[in-house]
Amino acid sequence: MKRLIVNTLFSALALLAFSSCVQDVKVTGIVLSSTELSIPEGGDTLLTATLKPEGSTAQIVWSSQNDSIATVDASGLVHGVCGGLTYIYAKADGLTKGCAVRVITEVDSASFDVHHLLLTLDAANKNALIKVNVHPSNAYKPKFLWSSADTSVVYVSNGALEARGIGKTMVKAVLDVNPDICDSCVVEVGNFVKSFKIVPAKSVLWLDEELQLTADIPAAVTHKDIVWTSSDPSRVSVDQTTGKVKALKTGTVAITAQDRYAGAKAEAQVEVRAHVTGVELAASKVELALFQRMQMQASVLPSDAYETGLVWTSSAPEIVNVSQTGEIVGYSEGSAIITVTTVEGEYKATCQVTVLPGSGPIDSVSFPDEKYVVRIGKDIMLVPSVTPGAKIIKIQWETSDSSVATVVEGKVTGVKVGKATITVTITGIDDPTLQNEKVVSASCLVRVTDQDVNETVEDLTEGEEFKDWQ
Repeated sequence: MKRLIVNTLFSALALLAFSSCVQDVKVTGIVLSSTELSIPEGGDTLLTATLKPEGSTAQIVWSSQNDSIATVDASGLVHGVCGGLTYIYAKADGLTKGCAVRVITEVDSASFDVHHLLLTLDAANKNALIKVNVHPSNAYKPKFLWSSADTSVVYVSNGALEARGIGKTMVKAVLDVNPDICDSCVVEVGNFVKSFKIVPAKSVLWLDEELQLTADIPAAVTHKDIVWTSSDPSRVSVDQTTGKVKALKTGTVAITAQDRYAGAKAEAQVEVRAHVTGVELAASKVELALFQRMQMQASVLPSDAYETGLVWTSSAPEIVNVSQTGEIVGYSEGSAIITVTTVEGEYKATCQVTVLPGSGPIDSVSFPDEKYVVRIGKDIMLVPSVTPGAKIIKIQWETSDSSVATVVEGKVTGVKVGKATITVTITGIDDPTLQNEKVVSASCLVRVTDQDVNETVEDLTEGEEFKDWQ
C-alpha cells in the first residue's frame, strides 16, 4: 500500500514537471501554407499556419486587414467578399505572419468604346486604339484575345489597330476564360472626304422652283455618304439624299451637305424670290388745291415680291404732274388719271385726281429752292408755293434766255450749257374785297449742264464758273 502511494505521487510530480517544460517552449516562427493567394469573389480557401519550433502549443489568432474584401475565421478559412487586395494575418506568441489575398471579380460583360472606325493609309490616320470597357469595373486584369477578319485591311494587337489596305473588316475581342463575353467593331480603310464644295454655291429661285445641288467631291475619294439639310425647311426644302431643293417661301436659306463618314461639310446659299402679281393704290380718288403736293401710296403684291419697281404716269401732266416717286402736284384746274405700273409684269392701278379751284385771296408765291440744274435735253418741273386756297386767275411762265432753257407751264427744258432765270407770275384776287386782282411773282436760277448732277444746287452764287456749280 505504501509503495502504491509513493508511485502515484512520483507520477504526478513527473507529469507536473513535463507540463511546465512544454509551456516554457517559446514560438520562434510562423509558417503559412501560402504567402500569396487568389480566390474568386464569394469563394473560400483554407489557410494553415505552422508554429516553430515543432511542438509549440501557442494559440493562433487569425485576422483580416480589410473585412470588406476578405474575411477569415478562427480556423483560417478565408472568404472572398469583394474584388480587391488585402492581407490575412496569423498571430501567435507576439509574432505575426501575413498572406496577400487578392479577391478576383469576374467579368460579366465587355464593350468597346467605339463600334465604327475610319482609317486611311496616311501616316496621320492609319492607327487607332480600341478600349474595352468591362463590367464590373473592378474586375481583375481581364485578358482578351484580339482578331481581325481581314488582316490585309487592318492588323490588330491588344487593341492597337494598323491600317494596311483599302477595304472593310471586323475587329473582335474575346475574353480568354469566357468566349461568350466579347465585342466587335467595323473598321473601314479608304480615302475619305476631307473638304468639298456645293455647286452652285449661291442660287436664286422663284417660288415653287426646284434646283439640283451637287456635292463636288474629288474622284479619288473611295468612301462618301452625303446628307443634305436646310437651315429653314419651311422656306427651302431639300431631299436629304439627292440634294434637290424646292423654293417654298421667300427668304435666304443655308443648305448644308455633310459626309457621314468623315464629317466634312459644305454650305450653299439659296435665295427665294416672289414674282409680282399686282399693284394697289391706297386711294382711287384724290382732290388737290392748285400747286398742292401729295404723296401717292402704292403697294406691290405680294408684299414680299422681289421686284418692287414702279412707273408713274399722268393722263394730263399739265393738270396733275406725277414724279417717279409717286408725288403728285396740281398745276391747273381739272382732272387727270394717275397710273402706276409695276416694272415686272406691267400690272396697273389708277387714281382719279381733281385739282379744285381756289376761292381765297392770294398773298405770295415762291419756289422751294432758289437754284436748280438740268441736263441738256432733260426736263424738270418747277412747282411754286402759293397762298393755300387762293383763287388764281392767270399763270405766266418766262425764261430770261430761251436759248439756254425753255419753260412751258412749269416744265423747264435744258437747251444748251448756260444759265437762265425762270419767272412765274400769278394773277389772283386781292384781300379783303376778293374783287380786285393782285399780281405776285417769283424767280429761280436754272443752270443747264451736260453733266449728271442733282436738280437743286444749294451753293450757287453769282459770278461762279459753271464747273464749280455742281
